[in-house]
Amino acid sequence: MARGEVVAVKRLNGDKMTLKRTEAPNKLLALMDDIHDAMLA
Repeated sequence: MARGEVVAVKRLNGDKMTLKRTEAPNKLLALMDDIHDAMLA
């Protein structure tokens, strides 16, 4: 977080992504929607 970044890891498949702290809230919401859709597919 000192560099203004956060790391998100999908437990579903282990994918890691580095997100800018300012963009994280919106990107994480979209990511959670994608994960939810994948789990229900």
